[in-house]
Amino acid sequence: MGAGVVPVGGGGGGGGATQAEIEEFARDALGTALTAGAGIVVTVDDAGNTITLGSDAVGFAVYSAGWPARPSFDTVIWSSTDRAATAPGAATGTDIVLLPAPILHWDFPLSSTGPAATAVATNTAVVAWRTPYAITVTAVETWLEEASSSGSVTVDVNEGAGAGTTILSTKPSIQATELTSADGTAAVVSDTALASGARITFDIDAAGTDAHGLWCRIFGYPT
Repeated sequence: MGAGVVPVGGGGGGGGATQAEIEEFARDALGTALTAGAGIVVTVDDAGNTITLGSDAVGFAVYSAGWPARPSFDTVIWSSTDRAATAPGAATGTDIVLLPAPILHWDFPLSSTGPAATAVATNTAVVAWRTPYAITVTAVETWLEEASSSGSVTVDVNEGAGAGTTILSTKPSIQATELTSADGTAAVVSDTALASGARITFDIDAAGTDAHGLWCRIFGYPT
């Protein structure tokens, strides 16, 4: 019989261990492993069949505009719901760090780019994309490689078959002589939930004049 393996049987008649014996074996093995941890009090194989962790064994640290100093516990569970949070520098090898999925972004060229790029032109569904998984959208922005000399450049983002339905209540718009929607009209996302495998299309609603190299970026995280 291999180490740590207990055959299951009816008990009593040599047919293997009973369920109670298996549970006791597991408690004893777990308790033996835990006794090496400082600050952990372990009671095993007693009348109550219990394992007790000492009160100083585990503590918590919660992110709030920054990590607090490390509490005086043998093991600290660090927790944050802020997607901008990074791993705490004070965490040790025995600690546990719980962070939400970080903000990701996906970039889409909506016109030809580079030195030989042609001018941006209005059109619908210039790019179509399938989401790889469900995504919560946090922001949408656009930018140009070469600014429009007059008139703004406006983009729409749609979800669904055919023309789709816009996910924006305010479309990002780049003003003449500017390069990003951050300097013009920022997008406002009204439909933040994109389903897994959703069809996403991009329209150029306004092209400006002699603008080149139009891009759209979607920010979000898997849900």
